[in-house]
Amino acid sequence: MALIAIVTFVVVALVGGGGYYFWNQSQNADATATAWQALDKTSAADLQAFIDDSPGEYLDEAQQALATLEETSFQEAMAASTIPALEAFVNQFPQSRRAMEAQGRIEELRLAQPAAATPETETVDPNAPSAPASEDLVPPGAATAPAPTTPGPTAITPPAQPETPAAEGEAPN
Repeated sequence: MALIAIVTFVVVALVGGGGYYFWNQSQNADATATAWQALDKTSAADLQAFIDDSPGEYLDEAQQALATLEETSFQEAMAASTIPALEAFVNQFPQSRRAMEAQGRIEELRLAQPAAATPETETVDPNAPSAPASEDLVPPGAATAPAPTTPGPTAITPPAQPETPAAEGEAPN
């Protein structure tokens, strides 16, 4: 009698557990289908979150929708050809295979922009004669030399070669 009770208990447990498992799976499938239907398919963040939550039978559709959205966003950003549009694409799809191309285009656009208006700085010609030194900066007893009038260093000429006496049998220079 105890053996029949044990066998009956095991059978009921298996049937009940199996029924619960299949019922739970069908509920999850319904929830996934409802989530897929309600999903904003124009949002990369929403699509990626759906994919990360293991969508089951909707995985391929979600990945395809994300790839299509990525390509469309990239084409629109490239057509706009503005730094904000391209940066928005890179921020929305940082792991995209097209992100590097968009970043390269951003750099091209930045280099093509005119330099930001900066106050004019006076350029100093290093060869221009310098102003006379202030009297306060000249050591006592030193004469102030006038500033050179020629730019750059003075030319150095080689010393004249002394004539050496000709050796025997040679003609003099």
